Amino acid sequence: MPIANTESPKFEAVNSTDYKLVRLTVSSERIQNPTNSVELKLVGIEINIFEHIEKPYLTGSMIFLDNFDLLGLVGFVGSERITIELMTDELIPSLTIKKQFIVTEIENIVKSNTHNQVMSVKFIEDIGYVSRLKKVSKAYDGTPDQIIRKILAEHLRRELKDVSSTIHSDGYMRVIVPNMTPLQACAWVKDRGVTTNGMPYYLFSTMADDKIRYLDLEKVIQSPALNNDTLDYTYSPAHASGLAMHDKHTQSYSIGAVYPSRNSGQLKFAQRGLLASTYNFVDTLTGQVYEEKLNANEMYKDLKEKNLLSNNHLQREFLIDNTTIVDDKLPHEFDTKLISQVTTSNIYSDDIYSYQESANEKSHILKAKQKSIKGLLDKSSIEIAVTGRNFLYKDVNVTVGNNINISFFNSKDQSDGDENPNDTKYKDYTKSGTYMIYACRHIFSGVEYNASLSCVKLAEGRAPNG
Repeated sequence: MPIANTESPKFEAVNSTDYKLVRLTVSSERIQNPTNSVELKLVGIEINIFEHIEKPYLTGSMIFLDNFDLLGLVGFVGSERITIELMTDELIPSLTIKKQFIVTEIENIVKSNTHNQVMSVKFIEDIGYVSRLKKVSKAYDGTPDQIIRKILAEHLRRELKDVSSTIHSDGYMRVIVPNMTPLQACAWVKDRGVTTNGMPYYLFSTMADDKIRYLDLEKVIQSPALNNDTLDYTYSPAHASGLAMHDKHTQSYSIGAVYPSRNSGQLKFAQRGLLASTYNFVDTLTGQVYEEKLNANEMYKDLKEKNLLSNNHLQREFLIDNTTIVDDKLPHEFDTKLISQVTTSNIYSDDIYSYQESANEKSHILKAKQKSIKGLLDKSSIEIAVTGRNFLYKDVNVTVGNNINISFFNSKDQSDGDENPNDTKYKDYTKSGTYMIYACRHIFSGVEYNASLSCVKLAEGRAPNG
């Protein structure tokens, strides 16, 4: 089955939503033809593929019109392989992506008429499927990234990429993986890692390639935004209304819609101990008990004093409520949770730390800080709808774990006669700023490719003289 017709004109995108579905096949040994596969390109497809910074595999769903009894031909049982190959511009080879997935569920089948039915299936990246079939029970030595690299290579034949240069707080350690799936083990080890400044690590998969990425928030924050040297992603009624008049490059930086965060309120964060809490650490070998206080307000002050965050980064005014007073206290001044942890020092005689051990008392509280940082970042999230052109590159991750600059403009007052509604005087500097892409939904529907980005705020914009 040919992948592309080389005699046809080259596909060149005209609009920022244009894409070409080069190949979409479902394959199974049960399909009785020479290729053991069926091409699905021509059956009215909507494809959704999801990336998330906390998931080392992609997930997705697909809706299509079954007008040739695909259900009977394939005999779906939830293990069929799906190959998706697509591009946003054939003239640029780097804009062609190929990914492998495995069906996990036939979600819905609806009869549209006597001869046709609409099918909906869910799928998962092949690494996620294979991982769920395997178990790891083995001892490993090394830094968290070294151990993760070993597990991926031994059990999933995958490579770790974008390993952060930031130093782990404890460095070398020894773990005994207790009968986990390979990806569960990798996530478990990843959570053990924390930078010397209390920043968390992330382990995730992207559309760019088949490698697993591993990096820390410290590196993300200090990295430039993807669009530093081009246009801001812009949300304004005037910008959206004139979208069709712009070229595909300008179109690709227009935000079609913004959806506010659906995260829990401040009270839930306080109850979880993310604003203020007390940690008790008990060493069963020495009998030593020591206590540490965690206060989110003081934590962010400390990060700024270390020049890890500029005055604009992770604005505590944005993340932490400094206006609500209860019994003469702010929410982050209440010690809302007591967390006790048991550890045993010197498990190994060769000075290698176990999973529960830390080099010192400070290392324990650093692990507590990372949980607070991750939780509070979620609080500042938004979801934006954009065209997909900028988010599909072979071998280059341009989605989760990257920063983008976003500008929000208020509705233009039509009475003032201003011909430039995107003038800085209409800019909302509180909302505008630098955001980290936390999750991405790639949407291929009909002839259009769009993306929905979940973003968390890293820095506020500033007025020219502010």
